[in-house]
Amino acid sequence: MHYCNIYMEIKPLPMTQLELIDAPFIYENKGSWVWESTQRDHYNLWICLEGNAELVCDGVVHAVGPWSAFILPPSSEIVGHSYEGFLGNFSAHWMPVDDKSVALDFDVIGVKIREFGVAMAIIQYLLRLPVYSDRFASQQSEQLVLSLLGIVWRERYSLKVGPSDALIYRQIERIRSGQDLFISVDALAAEAKLSRMHYTRVFTQLTTLSPNRYLIQQRIERACVLLKETNWTIDRISSVIGYADAYFFGRQFRRVQGQSPGLYRDSKVRG
Repeated sequence: MHYCNIYMEIKPLPMTQLELIDAPFIYENKGSWVWESTQRDHYNLWICLEGNAELVCDGVVHAVGPWSAFILPPSSEIVGHSYEGFLGNFSAHWMPVDDKSVALDFDVIGVKIREFGVAMAIIQYLLRLPVYSDRFASQQSEQLVLSLLGIVWRERYSLKVGPSDALIYRQIERIRSGQDLFISVDALAAEAKLSRMHYTRVFTQLTTLSPNRYLIQQRIERACVLLKETNWTIDRISSVIGYADAYFFGRQFRRVQGQSPGLYRDSKVRG
């Protein structure tokens, strides 16, 4: 089965394992906030949760706002102060385990986290783990911090796209999740505020497939999963993924997969 990769290739995080120096925490300051640090011997994942501030790392000034994230390297000179009275931030101190030298490739990263809902869920779980004193809790904490680093890393190196492209990416994510498998191309174009012709051109540039072809591919991929993992009849699968005509479904399935739904199921069961 062909899977269309709609995203640019991003170089991998330069580590697969880390060691936490201490338990991650949230710091809340209701007064004026000033931070000066020059003697750290570890990395710091620092995420602003609320408030506005300014962070200066080795002479480079960074504006700080909600969900601004930084990976601060060891021994860097950090000076920070808040513009407002309240500032809340998450902090995790860590060092790479697999190869300490490779992590030196980290930039001073100051990016805006767009997937803040996911990041907040990870942070909330991280804050609950210290109540457990077993090694498994420590491993969980380390993996969750690694996941947060991955979110920041992806934000840093993801292709920056315009508003229309970003909306189309979100549409594609909805289609892939099964929410909009049978939405029309006209409806997608209207949501993006583009003509159907312009929308089709942009969509094809992003995915290498036309919108209609991409929708068919996703429907057939969902059908393949149901054929392999259920004993439902072909008619029922056709109906579940939105085809009123099982014969038409069979024709589209053969066009994409090169065989009928029944033969596909038989080959996967034998395999």
